[in-house]
Amino acid sequence: MKPDDREKAHLDYLLADFEALKAEIARRANLQRLALAAYAAVYVGLFPQIASDRIAATLLAALWVVGVLGLLFYVREGLEIKRLACLIRNCIASEAARLVATGPKSLIPSETDQANPRTDKLTRLYDVLFMWSVFFVLPLLLR
Repeated sequence: MKPDDREKAHLDYLLADFEALKAEIARRANLQRLALAAYAAVYVGLFPQIASDRIAATLLAALWVVGVLGLLFYVREGLEIKRLACLIRNCIASEAARLVATGPKSLIPSETDQANPRTDKLTRLYDVLFMWSVFFVLPLLLR
């Protein structure tokens, strides 16, 4: 196999790995959305009992368990998405960029070019506030 053929085969493997990781990121993001929708559906379904102050202690405890488990699942999937993105940024982009003699930022900008630091901090703050308000404050508001 000639060096050019070897490099092309290497790039093909990196591209396949990239596509698999991006598909896994999308799948996990959809799982997060599904978990959030299921969590909201539980509250919507129980709203008549919650609104009429007829909520039983066992139901309240169950809602807290669902909230904690939902939060843990949501955070776990978010951490795994970040890990997969780091694999793309640190392994695939740098190796592919070396093979085609360019920078990782010009090759895979969506995964290698960091966001504006100010916006990134606001996004992280929003994410934390959203998670805690949905999975912690909402059950706390129940009597």
